[in-house]
Amino acid sequence: MAGRDMFQNPRLAFTPHDRRKTLKLEVHIRDALHSLSALIGVMNDELSLVPKPMRRYGRVVEKLQKLLDLMTGLRKVREHIPRKETVAAVYEQRRELVSCICVSLFSCEQVFRARQPLPQFLPSCRQALNQLEHHMQEQLRQRCQAQGTGQMGLSLVYAFAESEVMNDVVDTLEELLDLSRQLFGTSAWLTAQQPIAEVNGTIDSAQSSRDNWHSSLKWEGAGSS
Repeated sequence: MAGRDMFQNPRLAFTPHDRRKTLKLEVHIRDALHSLSALIGVMNDELSLVPKPMRRYGRVVEKLQKLLDLMTGLRKVREHIPRKETVAAVYEQRRELVSCICVSLFSCEQVFRARQPLPQFLPSCRQALNQLEHHMQEQLRQRCQAQGTGQMGLSLVYAFAESEVMNDVVDTLEELLDLSRQLFGTSAWLTAQQPIAEVNGTIDSAQSSRDNWHSSLKWEGAGSS
């Protein structure tokens, strides 16, 4: 929600109404994660003949809780960043990063709902973050050269703090994707080329089948004569 408001008003600061909406959403998500942890504890205590990856389930909840904590910290930092240089001037790069994060989270949600493998390829949050950081540094460097570092004050510190938190978000999201792959696998459609020995074996098998087919025809022709 905070990211959406930022894109709708890239030059405006957060309002008290925005803060109330965001806090309400954070409390709702935190309650949902707490309920999920309780359900996993009950599931772990149940008797079952089928092995359950409870440890991985617990790690998934830990990563989700860490993501929520990082997003909360990110929201607090973004209330003080220089919006012109770090939001409005890098609008496209920031939107690309948010899109990659949303696609990754949506993919994790769907594999747990459908219990199906993750797609083989997903948009790279790391690459999108690197592009965003590069453009942000260029904008901040230009402003520092024009106005001086001292005039930016704490805004510059908050800008670098936001970059560090976003790196932690991407790291945690990559760990969450890795756990999802361990639980449900990967739907791979592009694989490495077959080894030459296997290809030759397939050709030899096809040649042998064709020879047997011709020999059976010859045998039937000889019998009828």
